[in-house]
Amino acid sequence: MESSGYVLLVDDDPTALKLLTKVMSRNDYQVLTSTSAEEARAKIEKFGQEVETIILDLAMPGEMDGHGLCKWLQEQPSPRKEIPIIVLSVKSSPEDMAKSYECGAFQHIAKPYNAQHLLSVVDSVIRMKHASETARAMAEKYAAIVENAPVGVLIVDSEFNVLEMSRVLSERYAKENSGEPFKTYELLYNPPRTKPDPEMPLAKALQSGKISRDTVRLKEAGNLVWWDMSAAPLTDKQGQITGAVLIMHDVTHEREMEQKLRDEAERNKKAEEEANQNAKRLREVMAKQDDFTDLLMDAQREARQQRDEAEQAKQKLEEANVQLEKLSITDPLTGLYNRRRFFNAFGQEIIRATRYHHPLSLIMLDIDLFKNVNDTYGHPVGDEVLRGMAAILNQQVRETDILARYGGEEFVMMLSETEAESAKIIAERLRQNIESAVFIKNKPELRITVSMGVSSQKGTLEPNAILAAADEALYQAKRSGRNCVVFKAAQAD
Repeated sequence: MESSGYVLLVDDDPTALKLLTKVMSRNDYQVLTSTSAEEARAKIEKFGQEVETIILDLAMPGEMDGHGLCKWLQEQPSPRKEIPIIVLSVKSSPEDMAKSYECGAFQHIAKPYNAQHLLSVVDSVIRMKHASETARAMAEKYAAIVENAPVGVLIVDSEFNVLEMSRVLSERYAKENSGEPFKTYELLYNPPRTKPDPEMPLAKALQSGKISRDTVRLKEAGNLVWWDMSAAPLTDKQGQITGAVLIMHDVTHEREMEQKLRDEAERNKKAEEEANQNAKRLREVMAKQDDFTDLLMDAQREARQQRDEAEQAKQKLEEANVQLEKLSITDPLTGLYNRRRFFNAFGQEIIRATRYHHPLSLIMLDIDLFKNVNDTYGHPVGDEVLRGMAAILNQQVRETDILARYGGEEFVMMLSETEAESAKIIAERLRQNIESAVFIKNKPELRITVSMGVSSQKGTLEPNAILAAADEALYQAKRSGRNCVVFKAAQAD
């Protein structure tokens, strides 16, 4: 295989070292050589992580032999201690091999050796080292994503033990780290519960193996807080549920605004009823008091005034109802439909498309590195970017489509009667338009890109399957370097 680093050869026999160097070089490996353990240690300290693997003899001149070099390497910090070692020695008794493995050697090969076998072992250890480095980098990236997510993120195992949590939650629910695992229902509830609530989205996702969403009210520091929760199960290669991801968005402010509008509507309704009662009593008085003209005229004026007040109250009630309806389905920042309205329309379109056997496609997109925009330019600029994104997306939406802000910097487009290929074309055109757009006129250096996941299905449509496919495609787009479109066909349950 091709290697960008070095294979370090350590042997005090010049002839053996020359032959080994020839074998490695002929197979396109870059070689470093040492004739003693001390010299090898110096080269490891100099080249560090560039050393891909070490092939060494056990018998060495000087104070340090091959086993001593292995032990020294195991005492070094990562990633130096993770350099794989292949022992090449005439000492190949079971005791010698056991001693090599105890010192951290990956393989013990007896001399004289088979060159092809040795090359296969070298190829294997280098591939193993690259895979380990890639896995470590992915783990660090994954941990950073969870830690810096702009919404609450909890990752739990199948027993509700918290494995990871985003900074949003760790700062909000400060919990002393005793080293012992703790449960989600011990973290989120006040006072802590002793067992999970089976009606919560997290419990439903772990039980059913399907995505579960709900708006939940919890007590926090003496106050009631509303959370929009979405839980998705995690499974192993055998399909067994091993845990779940819980995403939490605080919607307390929206709930309080809705309650204020409802209270105002109720007050206006009572005012209208009271005005109607007053008008009724006035009519009764007018019927009985025909002889009192002056009183009648005064009563008429009062009735007109009360009718005007009743009309005003009615008008306020109608305006409040319109505002309440708009608030319940509209994202206040972008003016797009919100998540609730999207799911209502999505469910209706699923039924219609299934009935008439029409195709349905879904595009989920996420602004790349949006946190950097907020951190660099401030949240007002971030809000302007979100509004600009909504305007660009609106230009591509047909009357039969649904465009919504899915949450944070994520948007979703439902394309009715649209095949997969057309959805891919639309998504790519959107990606190019966004990449070339100027969002802030006085900040032309601010360029925005998006990652997009596309899914499509036809026939008997499964909403969870389409959503899950689009979400997974979006995740793959992020992993593929962002600023790209990934398609994944939805699979029926």
